[in-house]
Amino acid sequence: MEFKHETCQQYIARRLSEGWSIVCQYGYTIILSPPNGTFLRPVDLRNDIETLRPNAPGDECSIDSQGGWCPVCPNHWEGVSDVVPDDDVAYVRNTAVTSYLRDLYALPASSGSGTINFIKIYFRCSWWNTPGFAKPSLKSDDTITDGTEVAIETEWTTFKTYSQQWDTNPADGQPWGSDWSVIDALQIGVSLKMGAGGQALCTQVYVEVDYTPVGRSFGFIIG
Repeated sequence: MEFKHETCQQYIARRLSEGWSIVCQYGYTIILSPPNGTFLRPVDLRNDIETLRPNAPGDECSIDSQGGWCPVCPNHWEGVSDVVPDDDVAYVRNTAVTSYLRDLYALPASSGSGTINFIKIYFRCSWWNTPGFAKPSLKSDDTITDGTEVAIETEWTTFKTYSQQWDTNPADGQPWGSDWSVIDALQIGVSLKMGAGGQALCTQVYVEVDYTPVGRSFGFIIG
């Protein structure tokens, strides 16, 4: 099942069913941790979350190779769009150079409305033979942005999920606001850099849009 719009309560319930855990709660905020403990995910109980996964080629398909059943460029998106990660079954990989190669993927139309608080890109990676590196990537308006480099921690065939959050739109440095056409035009992706004699791989990429719905009342009780 593909998850798109969820209330915060639905989101937390799903993450718990996927093996995430609650670290702590204070006020309206619950702190979640994924199974591998790579990062912490604060969830504001007053907000909703829209999860968008690649559904078409974006403006760039530069990662040189793929594995498993993943199609060749320009259709790499099919290999990284799975809801439940299939890890070594389908993935993109940099096997060519010890510099970054990038893919960008288009997204389906959003269904949310309200004030966008931030977006968070998730990317699930592994390395073969020699440790590699990865960055989340996005294109907003005409601006392509690569996130902070992470050293991929797990060796083939074990994959690990990483994430990075953008509180402002890299295209103008301003808050995302309530114009959802910006989200509809957004492209997300990943940049991979192999270590010498190795490969850097990515099996899953998606984005969460955290937002406060129009007219949201904060008077509910969390049981």
